[in-house]
Amino acid sequence: MIGSALARHLKKTGKQFVETTRQREKVRSGRIWLDLADSISINSLPKVDVCVLCAALTNIEACAENPAYSHQINVEGALAVAQHMTKIGAHTIFLSTNQIFDGSTVCQKATDSRSPITEYGRQKAEAEKQLVAMGHAVSILRLSKVLEAEPPLFISWRDDLNLDRIIRPYSNMTLAPIDLEFVVNLIDQLLHVRAGGIFQASGDEDVAYIEAAAYLLKFMTLDANKSCPQSKPSGIENSAPPKYTSLDSSRIRKEFGLIIPSSRKVLTTIMSNLAVT
Repeated sequence: MIGSALARHLKKTGKQFVETTRQREKVRSGRIWLDLADSISINSLPKVDVCVLCAALTNIEACAENPAYSHQINVEGALAVAQHMTKIGAHTIFLSTNQIFDGSTVCQKATDSRSPITEYGRQKAEAEKQLVAMGHAVSILRLSKVLEAEPPLFISWRDDLNLDRIIRPYSNMTLAPIDLEFVVNLIDQLLHVRAGGIFQASGDEDVAYIEAAAYLLKFMTLDANKSCPQSKPSGIENSAPPKYTSLDSSRIRKEFGLIIPSSRKVLTTIMSNLAVT
């Protein structure tokens, strides 16, 4: 999602770039094949000035079910790309996640110790540690939940409500959403600055999924009884959903002067638009 949006942005702004894809049938001019589980494709990457590493296996359950394979992609492959980029003198921007924390603290600081509780989080944390050791050649951008204009989950809620069905948002799961457009613009800033170290971006507060559903009900002028909250069960790793997902984003505000839209503003914009489409 982020990679595709970034490519559209770069094309619109007239920047020269090369995309990658893991699907051979999608290879074309300006889009090359890259499989993070394949060292040959990594070593044949072209010479560039900066690399934005968006590719990853991000599904938490999939990482837990296939730890060896997901580790090969999220850790070994990511590190191999960064090392290759360093050798050719390029800067790497590595996209990471709030999942490197256990979610016990609100607005987690970039300097806080990593405390992952999922296999996906552990893999991202492991990759981060080794990338940090590479110094200013690498920027790490930790993100909370990134929402596109029409998130599939929220679309499914709207469609169910239009069919007079009850929706069942999680009562024990939160998000500190940040919109996709802001993330793309932030990455564009990092492309120019190429500052090393860790950056974090998230909404300003954690909002429960039941509250997100309430926004949609409000804009669709439906009664609250159309939402029946449920608890998200523990996954394959028997870990409860993190209580908090928000991150301290002060470095972005200080160094770039960017104001991150509030969590509730992001949800309000998305839900109001969905309600009329």
